[in-house]
Amino acid sequence: KKAQKKGGAGGKKASASSSNNNNNNSDSNEGYRRYTSPSGHPILIGRNSRQNDQLTMRLAKPGDVWMHARGVPGAHLLLRVQGKKEGGPSEEDIQYAADLAIWFSKSREERRGEVTCADPKDIGKPKGAKPGQVMVKKEWVVVGRPGESVACGEVGVLKGIE
Repeated sequence: KKAQKKGGAGGKKASASSSNNNNNNSDSNEGYRRYTSPSGHPILIGRNSRQNDQLTMRLAKPGDVWMHARGVPGAHLLLRVQGKKEGGPSEEDIQYAADLAIWFSKSREERRGEVTCADPKDIGKPKGAKPGQVMVKKEWVVVGRPGESVACGEVGVLKGIE
């Protein structure tokens, strides 16, 4: 399944695809929801607490952007930045990812919600914490809009098919 949504100004397109376990990626990347930001940065989203743990504690690298809906249960999101020669993500990329982070949380039905953002180097796992639980040492916050998320559009398309 592939869906596309026009980005903000400039008319750039960003793509989305849900991945299944039968993809050609390495074991560490299997099963994550996958999207591509308007500037071409990969976005990975955990589907459960085990994947959230793996995404945050093993796959994330310094310089990537980690996101999670603030104060509510939700998926861990990783905006992959490292290795990109053209630099970090744009404001449009950050907003695109924040909209996804809110969509894949308990705040999905809200008009907007706060999203915690952090460099993975600023995230730790407390001793004895359950899978998916982390401690963020340094964060910044953006506002996500679930209704603007490309994932929201995918659900609309799927409902129209049923």
